[in-house]
Amino acid sequence: MPRTPRKRAATEHAPVTLITGATGFLGRNLLYRLLDADESSRYALLVRGSDRSSPRKRLQRLLAGRYGDERAAELSKRVDLVMGDVSWEHFGLDDRSYEALAADTYRVIHAAASVAFALPLEQARTINVGGTKHILDFAAACQKHGDFERLDYIGTAFVAGDRKGTILETELECGQTFHNTYEQTKYEAEKLVREHWKDLPITIHRPSIVVGESKTGKTSSFNVLYFPLKIYARGLWRWIPGKPSTEVDIVPIDYVCDAILGLASNPKSLGRCFHVTASDHSTTIGRAAEMASHYFAQKPVRFFPPAFYMNVIHRSVVVGTVPFPRLHDTLINKGSLYLPYFLMDFHFDDREARSILGAVGIQAPKAEDYFAQIFQFAIDTDWGKKLPDRGD
Repeated sequence: MPRTPRKRAATEHAPVTLITGATGFLGRNLLYRLLDADESSRYALLVRGSDRSSPRKRLQRLLAGRYGDERAAELSKRVDLVMGDVSWEHFGLDDRSYEALAADTYRVIHAAASVAFALPLEQARTINVGGTKHILDFAAACQKHGDFERLDYIGTAFVAGDRKGTILETELECGQTFHNTYEQTKYEAEKLVREHWKDLPITIHRPSIVVGESKTGKTSSFNVLYFPLKIYARGLWRWIPGKPSTEVDIVPIDYVCDAILGLASNPKSLGRCFHVTASDHSTTIGRAAEMASHYFAQKPVRFFPPAFYMNVIHRSVVVGTVPFPRLHDTLINKGSLYLPYFLMDFHFDDREARSILGAVGIQAPKAEDYFAQIFQFAIDTDWGKKLPDRGD
């Protein structure tokens, strides 16, 4: 998928793709696919820390978990570590190092972000908006050297906030408000990126709710969908606020990576935004609950109005009149962060993405085809508590 690096004089460094967030769930899976796709390309990972040995060991564990020790040792020779922080000016590098990195970089994949829903707004802005600004500045520095090809910015479909109806890839500013600081700051960051479309070769990718691999269920991130599933699978709670017919857009990590890299390999994607979503292959909260009920052999889920959940159950928790108050407190405090994603009344239109991905046979699988794998991996790893130490 990645293009063949341009040839340089023997005294020059091979050009690199700079990846931010490469040790995160999405970033590492993108790195795996890039390493698999091209045996010659080099990659630079922007990683935090003052001691290079610690991130290098982390990289070795991630690669070994995927490829085994021997293959990981070979692959790591094609990966350079850049000690810095995307939220800092020039990533915290000195001028000479920054310019040298810019001169060697022909492509940037910006996958770093804070996905914490409850982070204070200014802190979230520092990472998501400030980090994006610094990446845009870096892309401009790369472009000055004449060979810069593209910046792939990983956003989120949930910049739609509280909108209703059909959400188009061409839309951003529609008067929406947001459920949390993650949505708001990713919206602000995408707005900033769009302002540079005329100056820089940029593609915006908007994934929806990302879950584990469709064939194995593997994941290192147990958020959003996994929280209510865990409570339900253990027989602790089977009442869900919402309507069974509500659409839930869920995509497995392998499709997300294939789609992003498939779009990035096509020059027609530059200056455009794409939904990396299930869209017409999305499921409903009722269907997801039905599949979970059969798989975990639990009683069927019961649905009730969200207002009842907050006004009656939450009030009972506060005054201490319900059994298992610790469980209910968890449902209120953590569950309220994820609740909006199961109450939304909109549909992500992905016709822009399909116009490119359809031609190369990349499409989102139906949830019914991989939910069993998702469930089983969660059980096998005790919902992430028993993940292998060497990565996912």
